[in-house]
Amino acid sequence: MDRLDELAVFVAILDAGSLALAARRLRRSAPAVTRALAALEARLGARLIERTTRRLTPTEAGRRLGADARRALAAYGDALRPSADTAPRGLLRITAPLIFGRRHVTPVVASFLAAHPAMQVELLLADRNLDLLEEGLDVALRIGPPGENLPPPHRVGEVRRVVVAAPLICWRAANRVRRRTWRGTRWCMWSAGRSRRSGGSASGGARRWCGWRRA
Repeated sequence: MDRLDELAVFVAILDAGSLALAARRLRRSAPAVTRALAALEARLGARLIERTTRRLTPTEAGRRLGADARRALAAYGDALRPSADTAPRGLLRITAPLIFGRRHVTPVVASFLAAHPAMQVELLLADRNLDLLEEGLDVALRIGPPGENLPPPHRVGEVRRVVVAAPLICWRAANRVRRRTWRGTRWCMWSAGRSRRSGGSASGGARRWCGWRRA
């Protein structure tokens, strides 16, 4: 029998003043209640209740235990009772890529704080992957494959890459592609993830092309 249940049985015996009545209130058999009382007395090494043919009288040790048991059971009930204030509170630390975080994460964080004023959010925007454990982070938004030694990720969205060009550039490039003379075509590349820009010209080793059509 659970120790807390033993205390509940003992308090029921004190309140009922009878083993049989306590058993009926607890919906248990009288022998089960008697065994619970005997086990509790054996564990404490003291007699808790004086038994007579007419009534049960708690001893001094029984009265002390009864008072302590009532407090313990009340505290246990309070601990299980749902709190009236269930609003989330505390500090939430989030990391995200710099540009993506400014454009997409910051508005979400602002809405979250407006809905939960007891919360605090620390948003760390960086283009390098911060270590969740070392930085004490709760949430990490990453673009691309997940790194090693991380919890299983949850996919929350998709980022598409779009190739754009001025109409004149497209017309010139189309002629080069048709004539297979794309050597010397100027190009530039910008990567927000690595914060670098580069440029150059197409060479014979190029293998990827962007298709388009007139509207």
